Amino acid sequence: MTSTLTAEDKAELFRELDERYAPATALHDLDRLRGWQRKVSADGSFGRILNGPQWLDGVAVRDETVSARKLTASMVISTVFTTAEDGPRVAFSQAGFEAYGEVNAVLERTFWVDPNSGDFAFGHGDDSITFDAAQGKMTVPAAIIENLTIAQVGSGIIAGTYGTGASGARVELSPSGLQAYNASNDKTFELSGAAGDLSMTGTFIIQSAASGSRVDIRNTGIRLYNGSAVRTQFLNDGSGYIGSTTGVPSGAAISWGTNGSVSIAGAFIENNSITAGKLNVSTLSSISADIGTITAGSITANTITTGTLNGALLGTNSVSGGALSNLTITGAKIANGTITNAKIDSLEASKITAGTLSANVTNTGTLTIGTGGRIQWGNNFIADGIVNFQSGSSETQHIYFRRSTGTVPEGWISHSATSSLSRMYIWSLGTGSRSAGIFLDGASTQANTQARFFARSDGGFDTGIYAYGTGRVQALSTGITAFEYDTTGRFIAANNIFPGGQTSQYLSFRNSRIGLNGTLSGSAGAVATYIELDINGTVRKIPCHAV
Repeated sequence: MTSTLTAEDKAELFRELDERYAPATALHDLDRLRGWQRKVSADGSFGRILNGPQWLDGVAVRDETVSARKLTASMVISTVFTTAEDGPRVAFSQAGFEAYGEVNAVLERTFWVDPNSGDFAFGHGDDSITFDAAQGKMTVPAAIIENLTIAQVGSGIIAGTYGTGASGARVELSPSGLQAYNASNDKTFELSGAAGDLSMTGTFIIQSAASGSRVDIRNTGIRLYNGSAVRTQFLNDGSGYIGSTTGVPSGAAISWGTNGSVSIAGAFIENNSITAGKLNVSTLSSISADIGTITAGSITANTITTGTLNGALLGTNSVSGGALSNLTITGAKIANGTITNAKIDSLEASKITAGTLSANVTNTGTLTIGTGGRIQWGNNFIADGIVNFQSGSSETQHIYFRRSTGTVPEGWISHSATSSLSRMYIWSLGTGSRSAGIFLDGASTQANTQARFFARSDGGFDTGIYAYGTGRVQALSTGITAFEYDTTGRFIAANNIFPGGQTSQYLSFRNSRIGLNGTLSGSAGAVATYIELDINGTVRKIPCHAV
């Protein structure tokens, strides 16, 4: 007979089996499991209850009861999994994955990933490396990059200074431009980003192509190639050429050398203008043109005849040799030039300036110097009727007079000056030391101001009159003072005075007495002679007795 097994019957059966076969130590746990089974059966959404188990897809797992080398499962996490409630830890949830750690004794988030945006970051504080998925941009602080190797950079902005080394030979890229340095830290190359200026030392080569037709620029010069031939060349020594058919200067249309010479081969000059340092022609039969101004190094000819240079200029350098015959220069100018060993038969010019006449000049007519004009040699000149001599503070000027056949001056005018004295001599020289002259001193003091008129004897003694600025007048005879008119108005005679043209009778001073010398006669006590006095037209006599 068959009977239906109820739930109560099953429970009773399990209880009996457990009591018969389960170990005594597991009975308590079985009772607890049956209790949890009843609770969960009553509420399927039950999760963690107090410190109870965690439910994974209907399976309850108690805390710290799962230990395995590998866990394979398909699950949905509805809460946060973390390695610790606080302090350094790693946690993940529906919001993402993050890690915390202690940095300098401070707990900071050191890593995080946002699964919704794709953003992430790792590091701490200002040294964090971040990634913005929306912009596709990763930010790496410069302070944490010590060495960086990048296989390829598409585009972007690089800030700061980047170099191949800290010092010595290196290349640097910075916001200001590109620089290069040698081993001594000397800058050898610089390209300015702001101004576009480029400076460099050493040699360089800039080519529009490696070979063939090209422009080649280097430190020695510039060359233009047509194929392999150089058609135009400008070198740094100043030489060059243009339009060479052979690749060398001799085949060029125009070439020039370092000495300033210019060659024009098979060319022509048009527009009525020739400008050149030198013009060579084998034969020039005639020139029919208004030449205007001729500026040239040299015009050499045997004769320039019968012509007129009207308003023209013969300038700078020389006319040498030959003759200028019957040539009229009207309103012209020969300036800064030299006429050497040449002959000018006729010259009409309003002005001859700053030139040099190296040969003798003979003038049989009248040489007229206009108002304001001058004849000048050195610092001295003749102008407006005045002969002017200029010299330094202690120099002497002379004007000498000599016969055409003589070699020694026979007279001269001499002048010297200092800061306190101006002195002039006028000398006329004779044979030996015999001479006569005028000696004038203008001085800063009266005592040194004087004028002398004298003749000098063979012995070098002066005879003449000296006058001084103090009022003193002195007469000398062979170097000895004959008489003097002093500054107090006294007339002082050095010897006897012969009045009235006397030759035998005179006034003298001897034996401390003023004496009268003349013819005396008579015995002692007798009247020997008289001294006559004219008092207001009346003659009176003073008798003199013999002693």
